[in-house]
Amino acid sequence: RMEGLTTIARTKDDRCFEIIEETFRNHEVPQMRAHAARLLAEYPAKMCEPVLLSAVNAEDFEEKPDGERRALIGALAKVESDKARGFVRAIFAEKSGLLRGRKVDDRKLMAISALQAAPGLPALQLLVEVAKDEKQHSKEVLEAAVAAAHEVKRRISGPGGAPL
Repeated sequence: RMEGLTTIARTKDDRCFEIIEETFRNHEVPQMRAHAARLLAEYPAKMCEPVLLSAVNAEDFEEKPDGERRALIGALAKVESDKARGFVRAIFAEKSGLLRGRKVDDRKLMAISALQAAPGLPALQLLVEVAKDEKQHSKEVLEAAVAAAHEVKRRISGPGGAPL
């Protein structure tokens, strides 16, 4: 089924977008919804941004399986729009306090994982920014951001690419 959805996504017309959006919104299997989210990000921002942003801002977002949430954040990281980038950046801007520190770090780690899974120059730039911001992030988040930045750089430029 995922291969069929991928084939449909190659066409990039409005009807194919509707099919992928329908799968994303209503399919009973979380892996199919996650795959559809990643495919939506390949469409123009004006089409996919509202769909993806409404999903991450929905009340049930935190209740979705980790893989689906990661796919949504990764899809937003690929969308070339200020609102989509703003959502991903807002995750890293969250302050971790005494009571919510672990939960905030978990969200940041999930976002790092999503950026690593959706490699591209915007993801690499954001990961490097996070890795350099020692005052804002825990040691665990910083280390994860550095490792993810190296992996994204390797995937973008190949194994012999320039250092970070």
